[in-house]
Amino acid sequence: MKAYIIGLESNPDVGNGIVFAKNSKAARKEALRLDLADTRKNYIDVTVRRYSALDGMENYSHRELSLEQWRLSWWFFQEGCPSPPEEHTDDDFYKWYDRVYKK
Repeated sequence: MKAYIIGLESNPDVGNGIVFAKNSKAARKEALRLDLADTRKNYIDVTVRRYSALDGMENYSHRELSLEQWRLSWWFFQEGCPSPPEEHTDDDFYKWYDRVYKK
């Protein structure tokens, strides 16, 4: 499936998310189910753009998908995330991830 990056036009600081869908219409529908969309001003406030770097990864676990996002220099809100990827290994990321998400 195709990957789409979603966000809010009115508040880009809220962050972005990834959804997987066959087309942008289906991606928007999927995006409206996420927590991110709860803060939207209206339906058209949700932005949906293709993000081909993550195509075909819909069956990845959250942990695996997060690693791919980190490799692509996504910024994580949680404290202590190793950055940039050029200076750390996948194991460094997984140690951080397990500490933050496995509570």
